[in-house]
Amino acid sequence: MITSIEKLVSEETVEKFKIYEQLLRAWNRRTALVQEDTLSDFDNRHLLDSLQLIPIIDSVPSLMPLPINQDDCSFAHFELSGDRWGNLDLCSQAKNTGSILDVGTGAGFPGMVLAMCGFKQVSLCESNQKKCIFLEEVARQTNTDVVIINGRVENVREKFNFIVSRACMHLEGLLGMMEMLSATPFSHGLFHKGRSWKEEVASAQIKWRFSGSFTKSVTSQGGVILHISHLKRK
Repeated sequence: MITSIEKLVSEETVEKFKIYEQLLRAWNRRTALVQEDTLSDFDNRHLLDSLQLIPIIDSVPSLMPLPINQDDCSFAHFELSGDRWGNLDLCSQAKNTGSILDVGTGAGFPGMVLAMCGFKQVSLCESNQKKCIFLEEVARQTNTDVVIINGRVENVREKFNFIVSRACMHLEGLLGMMEMLSATPFSHGLFHKGRSWKEEVASAQIKWRFSGSFTKSVTSQGGVILHISHLKRK
């Protein structure tokens, strides 16, 4: 279905990605940004893993998470079919999606990639100062318009339309942050999750009501992107 990054984005964006990779390889030797062994498959493990959010974001609000009953983990399934993988730059630039916050962005995935593809109002939250210095350098050298927040997410006062995270945090914790950071009750959470996502959903439903859908990850076998909305505490 997906052959290469070059077929998904413009030449200009590909050049930004190349600079990004070069900087990441150089900085990773002295600052633990990503696991070293993931750099051998940079396009899939980091770029494509981030880019797969764009067709989902582009389908909002036509793709609305469906209400689910308590203790029901049978989310609606949104398929990333081939026709949704057009020019991802055009998807992002043609759509006013509202503000996006990447929680625990680390080396900038997925938020920096979204900003490089043309999404506006993207903020990256990271508590590690060295990682933020790296992100500032990436933004400077690639001329990417992005806001970098050096601090704990608990101290962020702004509100956002999309909250995204690839960080390894349990869904219940992510929902707590989503509640705090959402601009409206209809803000959207997009979270990378592994094979145990259904168990995490079931655990989160003890304290939370929400609507949801899932998309099978194109980079992680058994992994999904969870799409959460209409979040409310019980």
